[in-house]
Amino acid sequence: MNDQQIEGKTDQVTGKVKQGVGNLTGDTKTKAEGKNQEAEGKIRQGAGDMKDKAGEAANRLGDAKNRVGDALSGDDKDR
Repeated sequence: MNDQQIEGKTDQVTGKVKQGVGNLTGDTKTKAEGKNQEAEGKIRQGAGDMKDKAGEAANRLGDAKNRVGDALSGDDKDR
């Protein structure tokens, strides 16, 4: 889990708490702030998810590149 995912999850939880406080106290501003913070957290977590996926794809691409290079140079005979 990367920093963006952690921050996103934290914002989501904090936003839900604020919404709950807003509901209990009747404070519509706090409730709205909570909804906004939860939404921002979902976006941040999604960006973190995409960052992880991009890293995984880059690793797979690098591995494939190495295998092709080994095959072309004849270094893959031990595999």
